[in-house]
This record gives sequence, C-alpha cells and structure tokens, in this order.
Amino acid sequence: MSNPSNEPIALPNALSPLDYIMFRMDEFPAARASGIGVFVLDRAPDWDRLCRVFERGSRLFARLRQRVVEPVLPVTGARWAVDPDFDLGFHVRRVRVSAPGSVRQLLDLGERQMMLPYDRARPLWDVLLVEGLEDGRAGLIARWHHCLTDGLGAIQLANLLYDTERDAEPGPMPPLPVPEDLTPEGLTRSALRRLPETLGRGLFDRLGDLRDRVGEVVRAPGESFATASEFVESARRMMRPPPVEPSPILRRRGLVRHFEVIDFALADLKQAAKATDGSVNDVYLAGLAGVLRRYHEALGVEIDALPAGIPISTRRDDDPAAGNHFAGALLALPIGERDPRARVKAIRELVLAARSEPAIGATNITSPLFQHFPQAALRAVSQLQRGIDVQASNVPGPREPWFVAGAEILRNYPFGPLPGPAMMTVLYSQAGQCTIGVNCDAAAIADRALFVKCLEEGFDEMLELGRERPGDAVQTRARRPRRGEAKSSDASGQAPRAAGAARERSSRRPGTVEEIEASPAGPQTAAFFDFDGTLIEGYSGEVFARDRFRRRDVSVAELQSTARSGLDAALGRSGFAEFLKSSISLSRGRPLAEFVDLGERLYAETISKRVYAEARALVEAHRRRGHTIVITTSAVRYQVAAAAADLGIDHVLCNELVAEQGLLTGAVVEPILWGPGKARAAQRFAAEHKIDLTRSYFYADGDEDAALMHVVGNPRPTNPHSGLRKLAQQRGWPVLEFEKRPKIGLSGAIRAVAGTASLLPAALGGIVVAAARGDVRTGVEYASTRWFDTMFAVNGVRFRVQGERHLRDPRPAIFIWNHVNGFDPLMASKLVRENFTGVAKQEISRDPLMGTLGRLGGGAFVDRADSKKAVAALEPLERALSEGISVLIAPEGTRHGSGELGPFKKGAFRMAMKAEVPIIPIVFRNALDVAKRDERVMRAATVDVAVLDPISVAEWSADELEERIESVRRRFLETLSDWPDEPFVEL
Repeated sequence: MSNPSNEPIALPNALSPLDYIMFRMDEFPAARASGIGVFVLDRAPDWDRLCRVFERGSRLFARLRQRVVEPVLPVTGARWAVDPDFDLGFHVRRVRVSAPGSVRQLLDLGERQMMLPYDRARPLWDVLLVEGLEDGRAGLIARWHHCLTDGLGAIQLANLLYDTERDAEPGPMPPLPVPEDLTPEGLTRSALRRLPETLGRGLFDRLGDLRDRVGEVVRAPGESFATASEFVESARRMMRPPPVEPSPILRRRGLVRHFEVIDFALADLKQAAKATDGSVNDVYLAGLAGVLRRYHEALGVEIDALPAGIPISTRRDDDPAAGNHFAGALLALPIGERDPRARVKAIRELVLAARSEPAIGATNITSPLFQHFPQAALRAVSQLQRGIDVQASNVPGPREPWFVAGAEILRNYPFGPLPGPAMMTVLYSQAGQCTIGVNCDAAAIADRALFVKCLEEGFDEMLELGRERPGDAVQTRARRPRRGEAKSSDASGQAPRAAGAARERSSRRPGTVEEIEASPAGPQTAAFFDFDGTLIEGYSGEVFARDRFRRRDVSVAELQSTARSGLDAALGRSGFAEFLKSSISLSRGRPLAEFVDLGERLYAETISKRVYAEARALVEAHRRRGHTIVITTSAVRYQVAAAAADLGIDHVLCNELVAEQGLLTGAVVEPILWGPGKARAAQRFAAEHKIDLTRSYFYADGDEDAALMHVVGNPRPTNPHSGLRKLAQQRGWPVLEFEKRPKIGLSGAIRAVAGTASLLPAALGGIVVAAARGDVRTGVEYASTRWFDTMFAVNGVRFRVQGERHLRDPRPAIFIWNHVNGFDPLMASKLVRENFTGVAKQEISRDPLMGTLGRLGGGAFVDRADSKKAVAALEPLERALSEGISVLIAPEGTRHGSGELGPFKKGAFRMAMKAEVPIIPIVFRNALDVAKRDERVMRAATVDVAVLDPISVAEWSADELEERIESVRRRFLETLSDWPDEPFVEL
C-alpha cells in the first residue's frame, strides 16, 4: 500500500495569486487549465473498491472536497472551502465503450473531457472509468484543474490514491474534512471586519522588510546594488516577449483538441542521454525539436527556431502537495538543427541558462498584480500565450508500478493544459517506462496523420543514439491510430453508486421525540448537544459573570482586559480562541476546586431552572434508544459538569482548563473547541467510540456550529441565530424552536399575588357552604375547587386533558402523578376536583395556607425520614377510601425537577391493595413549563395531561408487588415517550 497513513495532509486555505489566475482563466474556453491522465489498466477495477479509493483520497487530500470561494469585493483573496454538498458520485463516474475498445477510443474520450467546463460551485476534478477495452482491459481518465496542483503535486496526490501491490490492504478511512458553508458575501464581510488589522499588519511587515533591506544596503552597498541590478536584468529577460517569431504554420487557434501518444523504455532514453552528454530532459526536448522540424519540412517550411515554454519547478521539500510551484522560461527551441547531438548540446545550454536566472521566481511578484484584473484585461493577458508555439513539461514518476482497486496501471498518458500554445507535451516516466502525451490544438496541427508520423520518427532518431547496434532495442510503442480509424460513439453511462447512499428517513416529524423513538437503537448513534442556547435558555457565562459582580470578585484590570478582548472579537480582530485564552489567563493561580464548587452552586441556584423542558425530553428519548449522548460545547468544564450530571449525560466535549497541583495555570488545553474544532472533536470521539456519524444528531443554536451540522446525518438547528437559521433554510434542515419561558416581571408578580389572594373569597364561600350544610368537607371542597380554578386562570395556566372520563369514574380510587414541581399537586387536585384527600410531606403541615387546607380536607402528612411514622400517617387515608373518598399521592415521594421519572415507592400501591380500589395514573407532559422544581411563581403555559385507564389491583400479591409497581412506572415512561393520539378536552 502506498499510503498507510490516516493523517490528512495539511493544506493552506488561501489560493495563491497564480492559482487564482488559473482559476479565473477557466471562463475562457481556449485558456482552460486542466491536467488529464489517461490510464490503461490491465483489467477493470472493482467499482466499489474504486469509489472507496477516491473517497479515502478526498479525506486525506482535502482539495478533492474543496471548492473555490471568491469575495464579492477584492478586499481579500479567494480561498478554498470544503464543499458541504460534496457528492463523490458526481466526480467518479463510469462508461462503457463500444467495440473494438481501442486505446484510440480512450484517448478520444479524454479529448472531450479536457474541454468540458467545470462546475465552479463544486470541487474541480473528475474521474471516468472506461470499461469495455479490448483484451479485458479498462481505462481511467483523471482530470483536475491546474489550480489544484501542478505536475509534481499530482504525483504526490497519486501516491495517496494508488497502491504498489495489486491486493494491498485498504488503509483506514480518515475522518471527513469539516465542511464550510462559506459564501462570497460571508468571505467579504469577514475580510472587511479584519481590514484595519490586515492593513496595519501588512504595513508593519512591509516596514520591517524595508528596514531589513536598508540594513543590508548600509552594511554592503556595493554588493546589494549589484544583486539588485542582476535581478532586475534577469527579470527583464524573463518577462520579455518570446525570443523568436512564432511558426507561420502553427498560428491558427481553435477549441478542438487532439491527443497523440508515444511510449518507449526509460532505459533507451537514458542511454541516449548518456551518448549525447545530456540529461533525459535534454534528449526529450531535442526529440521534440526533431518532430517539429520534420513536420515543418514536410509542409514546405524551413525555420531555425520556435518559441517554446518550459516550466521550471520551484517546489521545495516543505511546500504543500497542493498549489502550483513553478516558473515559466521561454526558449528559442532550435528545430532547424539537423544534428541530434548538436541539438542536445544547444538545448542543454539554453535550459541551464534559464534555470540559473536570478529572477526565476519573478512570477510571484507579477501574479499578485494580475489576479484582480477585470476579466477583459485578464483575457488580453492570456492572449500573449498565443505567441508560444509549444510548451513542454517533464514529470518524473515513481520507480515501481501502480495499482488502483486491484488493476495494474499499464500506461499513464499525461496531457497538460493548452492555454494558448499550439501544442503541449508532457514526458512521464514510471517503472522503467516513458510515455509522452501530446495535446494539440487541431487548428494549429492541421495534418494529424503527418504529425503522428513525425512524432514517431523524431523520437526514433533520438533513441537510436543510445543503441550500440541498430535493432538491439525492442520498440515498446503501442499501435497508434492512423487517419480514418473509427472513433467510439458516446456510450450510455452507468450511474455510479454515490458515496454515503441515501439514508432511510423516518416518517416522524424531525426534531420530535417520536422521530427519535423511530430511529435505529444502540450506542452507534450519538446525540450531540450544544449547551448555551440549546440545552439551556440563554448563556451560562452570563450567570457566572453576574455572580462574580455580585460578590465583587472582579478587578478593574480584569474588567478592562475582558472588555478589550471582547471588543477585539466583536470587531473581527481576533476569534473566539483568543477571547477564551485572554479570559482564562486571568484565573492564573486560583484553585480549580473553587471553580468546580462555583459551577455546582450556580447550576443548583440558577442554571437548572433554564434547562429547556423540550431538551430534557429529547435527552431522555435518546437515552431510551440507547444512544450515546454527548454535550459538545465551547464552554469550559466547570460550566457544564453539573448540568451533565443532572441530565445523566456521561460524555462532555468541552474546553479544559490547565491545572497543576490543583491550581489553574491560566492556560486552556488546545486545540480549542470552537467552530470546526467542535466538528473535529466529534469526529475523534466517534472514531474512539465506533459511532456512525451518518446516523447521529446534533442540536445547536449558533452558525459557528455549521461545521458539525454538516458532519452528522441528522442536523437539528435549535433556537437558531439568524446565520444558522438562514443556512438551515438553504439546506432544508429542520429547525427546532423551544418555548422560551416568559419572564415573570411585574405583571407576573401581580398575577401570582392575585391568584393567592383569590383564596380569601373562596374560603369565605366555603365557610358559608360548610355552615349551611353542616359538613366541613363540603365547604373545603367548595373553597378549594374555586380557588384552584381562579388561581390557574389568573396565572394563565390551561390544561389539555386526554382520558378526562377517568377522573370521574371509577371512584374511589388512588390517583398518582409524576411529580416535578411544587404546583403539580395543585394541578392534580384541580383535575380530580371533589371528594378526595391527599398525601404531602411533613414540612407542608407547617405552612399556614397549605397545611391548614390539608388538615381540613383530611390529608396525611408523611415524615419521609421515619418509615414507621409514615406508614402510621397513611392509616386515616385507608379509612377515607373505605368511605368512598379518593386519595392523591405522588409515588416518587419527592419532586424530580429534571423531568425524569424517579423510582416509585410502595405506599400508594399497598394502600390500593388493602382498600381494593383501582389506581388511576395522571401523566403531566410539560408541567415544568409552569414552574421549575423550586420556583414559587407560576408562568403562563398550557399543560398536556393524559389520564390513563384505571389499573385494577384485585389480582396483585405481596410477592409480586415490586414487579407490578415497575409495570405501572413503565406505563408512565411509555406515555411520556409516545404520547397518546387521542382528542383533548380543554379545562
């Protein structure tokens, strides 16, 4: 295997000026800059395996997944961004050619591929598998835009894709590159925000360079002047027009391309180089000159030299595989020289002189000037290439053969772009074999058959120089097509299977508990939750900051530093990472335990009340499916640890503080989780825990989380900010809106007081009723029902009830409900309304209001710390049941502010068995909307209630009591997870 590594190659995001010019030139058909490799394979590769090769390659070499994003205004350069809509099936396709399936047919397909425009909204490459070649062979046509990489970079890329053994083990699949929803407008806005800093930094750098140059001149004025003069003169030579006039018979230009090929043994070429005291490249260029001399003479034109361009690589060992790293040199190619040895010598001198030019990298100076030219001006610059007749490139390949998806690459015919010259030739060598691909402008090379004959003869002449005896060498050249040979017609393509086939989607509405209940079960599915704005309403950082201000635990210097770093982030001068580092640095020297305790205290006091009820329900739904639940946040651990514990979430991906011997160092562990960093952290987590991200969910509210939204199969923007909301609309992602709890405010406080005060007239009415009928219980029921109705109405609390009939029949019964706050006992009482009593904790008996009502209504107050007293306290209720009075009791015993259902105690069920009365479950779906666990004031809300069918205890026994109780608890859980589809009655 050629690349067992699983580490993606680090690539710059910015396009170099030269790369950007090439990208823009693609708008002109005659100047399109594509490179193509036409491969002849010994057999058809396995299709699925081939798709995996390019899927893996696109993850290792992100350019294959990146598109170009141009700014609206030239305030910054274009950049590469990972395409969130990347579809491997668009880039890797296959066709079948008709008989006879010759190499010529394969080359004809390559000609058409070369001239096709790219979809500029997608990555700029494609691969076409060509099946049906003669003798069971196949072809592969790989095309890439030259702005992705140059010839040597393409070899580095090929080393990632291809194997050195036929049956090599496939390498591990790397994580997906993090997608970016970068738009031209977004790129421009970001650049404008940073423009003052960019200009200032650029000016500072230029002044630094100027200072260094002045220092050099002062230290060695004579040497500096000579160097500068030499460079200027060299640049003048390199940028002047071609040294000779173009050929009169190669002047025409068109849009039709012809591919011609020739191949021979590398040993023959090396022998010829040795015999002529030149290099392989010298012999190659000399052979090309001989081809052109023959072609001109055959057409009756004799000229001494042609203008030719050759790329000279400037690529260093530390340069990335992507991008172009070459400089162009112009030569007067001596095609009039008949002596091949003299021709090699002349060419060698020209190439050495070009390589030694001091201004060989002058392209890096001129490209920034051209990259933002208007298209009309850029087109005019491109026309200058027409003054060059031929370009010639030499790309050395590896010494060993290559295999792709089990097929050996027998030949690799390379074809370079033709942005103006009459022809482009590329010499490629690998595994002892040389191939030359010639890309001809059909308008310039009009006599194709003649050119093919000259191509063979011209290189035969050069190879003969290295042979000791003519005829010793065996020609390895494949048969080349002659004029009139039939070409293939377009074959109908077989659509490839797209990587990541479409996943079966649930018919349940996305973002609901029902959707999760219908999703695949098991820990291979993960649910990633952002924290601030997603699991909780608002921002936890605000709570922590307010607490520190209240305790006066913040210095003036800290305020100034925080304000400055916050302003820098807001103005785009720095990112979240810099802001976080600046903030954390102020904690240096403080005990970590202090922050852990602070996080637990503030969660209990404040943040727990901000947890969205909908978020709790989603977490619980994922837990029931056995999913892996993860908080993924840019907050630090002490801000979220208590919430994770409360919600029962075992995994937290967050920013971590660095501590030594229990004291904070003021540093944060890097890399920092923010934006794409979150996505990468989630990918690492998924790899470690064998999670299938295509089945997983991500809930978040900020547009900085778009990267992870793209990585998972089920993105769920939750309470999204404007940027993420807009992106969700574009992508068709379902948006979740959690109901924000209204602020209590003055009006809420007035409603709360009014609701409580309404007890007074209700109580007075109850006294009158009790006196008139001589029955205290009747008076208490009269007062309590009217108070409950008035109190809930004044506070805006309404009820939608399913199974309302079970509240009236059968009676007596024991009503049980899920206990989450201090108001749901009153809610249950409002629903049952009459002829009931209840159970409350001992502490309620001391409340002057509720304690009095409880005692008047015959309620029981239970001491939960003493089980014997608790049992004794319930005995009066057993008598009440025998008298036809129902009982309300919360089987959990204590409220569960998390919304989770706690274990059920036995008291209610033993009482039902002893009194032989049914149990009627009352399930509150969203009582937390009215109030959190310890809140004393209600909020307006509509509470959904399901009154389940009565449960008979006639056949229950003490031996199976625990199992029976658990079955009742399961009915609560099932109802909460799959709410009944029945009509509501509004109360």
